[in-house]
Amino acid sequence: MTTDNERDKRIRARAYELWENDGRRHGDHERYWHEAAREIDAEAQSDLASDLQPGGMQPDGGRLGGVGSIGNEGPDKAKAPPRGAGPRRGTAKKL
Repeated sequence: MTTDNERDKRIRARAYELWENDGRRHGDHERYWHEAAREIDAEAQSDLASDLQPGGMQPDGGRLGGVGSIGNEGPDKAKAPPRGAGPRRGTAKKL
């Protein structure tokens, strides 16, 4: 989680980038600030949401495991047998 000061610094840098990309036009500084704030907040929200997803990544880049990874078995997940590979109906021996 970022502090308000860190957030403002990121917004300021992004607003400046938007202003430069728009030809350094005079005025509209509030528009650039608000657009940058929306982008930074959306990015933070997305990062938070992905951190909360089961099987997500830890800050060090490792995968999360345990209870939170239910349903995200990954490449080790057992595959279903191909169609027709299982026992046929009616072929079981009756005792």
